[in-house]
Amino acid sequence: TSFMYADVLKNTKTVSYDTFALAAKDMLNGNADYLFVDKTTAKSLQKEIAGLKIIEIALSSENYGIGIDKNQPELKTQIDQILVDKADEINAIKEKYMNGEEDKYVGVTSGTKDGSKAAQQLVVATNAEFAPWEYKEGTQFFGIDMEIAKLFADELGLELVIDDMDFDAALLAVQQGKSDIVMAGVTVTEDRKLVMNFSDSYATGVQVVIVKE
Repeated sequence: TSFMYADVLKNTKTVSYDTFALAAKDMLNGNADYLFVDKTTAKSLQKEIAGLKIIEIALSSENYGIGIDKNQPELKTQIDQILVDKADEINAIKEKYMNGEEDKYVGVTSGTKDGSKAAQQLVVATNAEFAPWEYKEGTQFFGIDMEIAKLFADELGLELVIDDMDFDAALLAVQQGKSDIVMAGVTVTEDRKLVMNFSDSYATGVQVVIVKE
């Protein structure tokens, strides 16, 4: 996502982690005092890891968007139209995850990336370590972004391919044309707009602090 607070924190050492779960566990082990995270993800962490407390104060809000290969402007147009046409369905996907309605979650299966079939595939770069936006169980992907990605592929008549990698690599993949889009709770920023197109915003992330219970 993004880290917005380093410039205003005084006498504070900031440490980054590959996943929020690792950060939370390291905090519980006494190696950090608190953690900045998207509130929806904070709730998932609290369910997964005992001993966490969410400070219920919104520090900021960020618009999430789908990063799109700049060489495919028509894909941005198509995705923006789907966001409008399927708004009710997309809102229902978000609501069930935010409300923890696990019986309604739908696993998404990825196809195999094949350069010879690029025109028939929608390749989505992600970092499946950001529940409830995207995560993996066995061979299936779950989460808000993954179900919306499946909706995009279905509406476009394409086979969905999910390419799971670390967050920075996922951003780079769409810049280099190795994926069509990136969906990983990506915050829309001016710097990122220089290297990728963004869909209209489809969600808002509220940033909060997690501490030891």
